[in-house]
Amino acid sequence: MYPLFETLCLLDGEIQHAEWHERRFVRFYLREFGQQPSYSLLDGLKIPKEFQKGKNRLRIRYHAQGTLAEFEPYHPAPLNRLRLIEAPQLDYSLKWTDRSALNQLKEQKGEADDVLILQKGFIRDTSYCNVVFFDGKDWLTPATPLLEGTARARLIAEGKIKPRELTLSDLPKMQGFRLVNALREFEEEETRGMENLVF
Repeated sequence: MYPLFETLCLLDGEIQHAEWHERRFVRFYLREFGQQPSYSLLDGLKIPKEFQKGKNRLRIRYHAQGTLAEFEPYHPAPLNRLRLIEAPQLDYSLKWTDRSALNQLKEQKGEADDVLILQKGFIRDTSYCNVVFFDGKDWLTPATPLLEGTARARLIAEGKIKPRELTLSDLPKMQGFRLVNALREFEEEETRGMENLVF
């Protein structure tokens, strides 16, 4: 059983932003297992030849003793319309391989592409991405996400996005939003209109 995992982007055989994943791996390992890891996330990793061209997904599952690497082609799913769903008790503060609670929420998306999770009116994440809103001046991301994504952390450190506590009442002030994760680069993502958020 590998209780935690990291999802990384492979671009033409090169791991993107590996240091951010290693940093989160160490932090999450310490929280889950109560000690510093005795290995690195990418120890012994060999990228198969068929995954050395184009954009691919690398998923590294891990437990206290080691890792299991899985490779697959990346086919981005359409993520345009989001259904706002309240889930006040949901905890996904570590990147657990057990995503059953998130998957149950996603089943409520109806004709939307995914859910945008709220907790007592505060905006969190979608089931797979951190969300970033444009207010006409700045790009803002919820200060308290469900999961602290590596792309989100990097964008905050680079000054490209700013963390703010955001609630439902802030949405009418926003002009659009983007979704980011390890495989969805902020600069390459389309800005979606606020009409794509539905109840």
